[in-house]
Amino acid sequence: MIIKKIDIKSFGKVRNKEINFTEGFNIVYGHNESGKSTIQTFIKACFYGMNSKRVKDVRENERLRYLNLNDNKAEGEIHFEYNDDNYIIRRTFGSTKKEDTIQTIDCITGEEIPSLNVDNVGKNIFDVNSAAFENTLFIKQLSGEVKNSKEDDILHKISNSFQTGNENISYQKAKDTLEQYKKSLVTQRKGGKLDLLKVRFDSLLDERNNAIRLAEANLNNEKNYLEVKAKRDELEITIKKLEIYKKHLKRLKLKEEYGEITDYLRKSQELKKRKEEYEYNLISSNGVIDYYFLDGLQEDVTGLFNLLDINNQRQEEEKQLLGELEEKNNYLSIYENFDEFDLNIDEKLIKVSIEQKLIEEKISMILDTNEEIDKIEDEIKQKINNLKDYKTISEHREEIDRLLLNYEEDLKEIKFLIDRKSKTKVGKSQIESLKGKNKVINSISLVLIICAVFSIFAALTGFLTLNIGVIIAFILFVISGIMFMTSSKNKYHIDQGLINLEEENTISTLTESFKQYEQQLNKYFNITGSNDHISFKKYLNTFDICNNQIEILKARISEKKNSIKNMNLYELEDSAIRNEKVINSVLSITKSRDIDEFVKNIKQYRIIIQEKEEIDNRILSIRKNLDYLQNDIKLKKDTIYSRLKTLGLDHLDLEDIPEEIKNMRYKLQQREEIMVRLNSIEETYKLLLKDRDIQAIEDEVKEIINETNEFSYENEDEIENDIRLKQQELLNIEKEMKDIEYSIKNIFLTTRRLDVIEEDIESVKEQIKEGEKTVRAIEIAQVIMDESFKEIQKSFGPVLNEKVTAILSKITMGKYSDVKINETFEITVKQSNDGRYIKAEYLSNGAWDQAYISLRLALIDMIFENKNVPIILDDAFVQYDDERLENILNYLYEISDVRQIIIFTCQKRELDIACTKERINIISL
Repeated sequence: MIIKKIDIKSFGKVRNKEINFTEGFNIVYGHNESGKSTIQTFIKACFYGMNSKRVKDVRENERLRYLNLNDNKAEGEIHFEYNDDNYIIRRTFGSTKKEDTIQTIDCITGEEIPSLNVDNVGKNIFDVNSAAFENTLFIKQLSGEVKNSKEDDILHKISNSFQTGNENISYQKAKDTLEQYKKSLVTQRKGGKLDLLKVRFDSLLDERNNAIRLAEANLNNEKNYLEVKAKRDELEITIKKLEIYKKHLKRLKLKEEYGEITDYLRKSQELKKRKEEYEYNLISSNGVIDYYFLDGLQEDVTGLFNLLDINNQRQEEEKQLLGELEEKNNYLSIYENFDEFDLNIDEKLIKVSIEQKLIEEKISMILDTNEEIDKIEDEIKQKINNLKDYKTISEHREEIDRLLLNYEEDLKEIKFLIDRKSKTKVGKSQIESLKGKNKVINSISLVLIICAVFSIFAALTGFLTLNIGVIIAFILFVISGIMFMTSSKNKYHIDQGLINLEEENTISTLTESFKQYEQQLNKYFNITGSNDHISFKKYLNTFDICNNQIEILKARISEKKNSIKNMNLYELEDSAIRNEKVINSVLSITKSRDIDEFVKNIKQYRIIIQEKEEIDNRILSIRKNLDYLQNDIKLKKDTIYSRLKTLGLDHLDLEDIPEEIKNMRYKLQQREEIMVRLNSIEETYKLLLKDRDIQAIEDEVKEIINETNEFSYENEDEIENDIRLKQQELLNIEKEMKDIEYSIKNIFLTTRRLDVIEEDIESVKEQIKEGEKTVRAIEIAQVIMDESFKEIQKSFGPVLNEKVTAILSKITMGKYSDVKINETFEITVKQSNDGRYIKAEYLSNGAWDQAYISLRLALIDMIFENKNVPIILDDAFVQYDDERLENILNYLYEISDVRQIIIFTCQKRELDIACTKERINIISL
C-alpha cells in the first residue's frame, strides 16, 4: 500500500494543501506550526476516522482541534495504491461521528468501492486496528513507545500467525468467547444462568419447606377450629340459660319489689336528678353531647397536636437549612464577581482562547510568510545584481531575440548568396553581349525555319522534288535547332547573370541591414561586456536561466502572498489584543491564574450556586409548608374552640383540652350507666304494675328456679355482668373461628402443590449439574489455552528479540548486543561495555527512543512481512544527536526500497543528511 498524494481542503489550520509522495523516501520539511502534525493526523483520520471523545481539552478532542470554527467541518482526500490498483478516499468530518462521510472510488473507473466505504477503512487496508496502527506505522513526536492494550491486536496477530500461519485466527477472540460463555453461566454479581439456577434451587427448597410447614399448620388449624367451635356452642347454651335465669330471677323478686314500690320511685327520682346533673355539665347549644361529638373533638385535638409537632419539625429544618445557606453564602464570597458572567462564560472563554491561538498561528504564519517573501526578494535582488544591466536586457529581451534572429538569418542568407555567386561568373557586359547574339541567332533561326517551311511547301507543290525539298527542310531545321540550343544556353547565362546581379543587390542590401543589426547588437554587447556574438549568446543563456529562476521566485512570492491575501495582519493583531484583553479581564476579575483555573473555579461556583438554589428551593418549600401548616393549625383551632364554645369551654388553654375531654367522656359514661339503671327500674316498675298477682309470679319463678338450679346469683347485675363477659368471650371465639376459617381457606393460595415443587427441584438440580460441568470444562479450556499461548509466545519471542536486536545494533553501531521484549512490550537491553541487562527506562532519552523505534520496525517486519506499507514519522528524532540521526536515517533509507517512508520534520539536519542520498523526495511546506 503506497500513499501517492493528499489533498487537504480544510483540516485544522491547513487549507487547500496538496502534497505528492513518491514510493520510496519522502521528507516533508516545515517550520514549527507549519501544519506537519496536522497533516500526519489527517492521514490517520482518512484511514481510521476521528475519535469522538467529548472532552474540553482541545489536545484530546480531535474534532474541537481540527474542525473549522466557521462551519464545524473538515474535509480532504488521499490518493493511494492498494493491491496494484489506485484509489481515492474522500472524507468529511463533522462535529459528531454521525455527520462524517466517506467515499472510496477507483481512480480508473470512478466506481465506488463498497468494501472500503467504511469509517474504519484502515482496518481493511492494513489489516490492523487503529491502536496497532499507532503502535507500528504511525510514529508521533516523542511517542515512540509501544503501548499494549486490550484494543491492540499486535501481540495476538503475531502469535496467531506463528501458531496457525493465519494471523486472523485470534487466540484472544477464542479466549474472549470462552470468557463470555462462562460469564453467561456464572458472574461475580450472581447474574449468570447457573447462578440464577442455584438461586431458583434455593427458592424451590424454601418453597417446599414452606409448603410442608403450611400443610402441618393447616392440620393444626382444623383441630383448633373444632375445639373453638365446641367452645362456642357451649357458650351459646350457657348464655341462653343465663337469659332465662335473669328473666325468672326478676319475677322471683317481684313480690318483694312490689312492696317497695315507694322506695323504688324514690330511687328513680334520685337517678333522674343525678342524670340531670350530669346532663347539665354535658349540655351544649345543640343539646346533650354524645360520644360522636367527643370523638370528633378528640380527633381534632389530636390532629392539631400532630400539626404543631410537624410545624416545630419544619421550623427546625428551616433553621438548619438557613445555617447551610449561610455557610454556602460564606463560601461564595471566595468566588466574588463570578455572578457577573453569563452561564456559558467558560465555553465562550475557551472559544476565545482557541480563537486566540488560531489568530496567533495566523499572525505567525503571516510574519513567517513575509519573512520568506523578504528572503525570496533578497534572493531575486542578488540574482539581478549578478547580471550586468538586468533591467535594460529584461526590457529589450524580445527586441534582442528579434535582432539576433534577423542578424543570424541575414548572415546565413549572405553566405548562401556569396556561395552561389562564386559558381556563376557572368558579368553585366557579358549579359549585354549575349543578349545581342541571341537577337541575331533568333532572327537567323526564324529565317531558316521559314525557309524550311517554304521548301516543304515547294516540294508539295512541285517546284522542287520531294526528296530535295525534304533534305533542305531537314538541314534547315537541324541548323535552326543548333542555333536554338545556342540561344537557350546564352539565355541561361543571361538569366544567371541577371540572378547574380540581383543577388549582388540583395547581398548589398543584406550587408547594409546586417551592419545595422550588428551596430544595434554592439550596443548590447557593450552593455553586457560581451566580446562577440558567441559570448553574448552565452550571456543571454545565463540571463534566461537566471530570469526563469527569478520568475519562479516571483511565482513563489505570489503564491505566498495569495496564501495570506485574505489575512489582515493589523486586524488579526487587533483581534488578538481584544481577545487578550477579554481573557485577562476575566482572569483579573476572577483572580484566576489561567483559563484552566478559571474553568475549574466557575465549575465549583456553579456547583455551589446549584446547591444554594436547592437549599433556597427547600427553604421555600418548607416555608410554603409552614404557611399551609399555620393555616391548618388555625382552622383546627377555630374548629376546636367553636365546638368548645357550644359547651361554654372556649376559655380553656389548648393543653387543658385533652383532660377536659377525658372528664366529659367519664361524665357521659356515668350518665349512660344511670340511664341504663333508670330504664331497668322503669321496666321493672311496668312489670310490677301488670294485672298479675304476686303469688302467681312467685310460683312461676320457683318453677324456673327449679329448672335452672345450676346458677346461684344474688342479683340481676351479677347475671348481666356475667352475660356481658360471656357475650364478649363468644364474640372473640367467633372472630377466632373466622380467622381460622380464613387461614384454612387461603393457606395454599400463594404456594403450589408439593409434588409439582418436587418435580421442579429435580429438574433444576439436573440443570445445575450440567452447568457446573460446563463451567469446569470452560475453566480447563482456558487454562490449557493460556498455557498454549505462553508456549506460542516463547516461539515468536526469540524471533522478535532477534529482529529488534539486529535493528538496534545497526542504528547504535553495536552498542547494545542483546534485547529482550516481554508481553507488555517492555524492553531490556544488554550493554556491550559491561554485559549488564538494564531496563530501557534507565537509558538516555535518545537511546530509549532508538530502542522503541527498533521495536516498532521489528513489529512492522513481523506483521506486514513483504507488504509495502508506509511508515509515517513526525519529528520522531528530536532527541537524537547527529550520529544517531544519521544512523537511523541511513537505516530508513535502506528499507525505503520495500517500505514507503514519510518523515515530517522541522530540523534542517535531516535535510542535510537526506540531500546526500539519491531518489529523495523533499517537500517544503
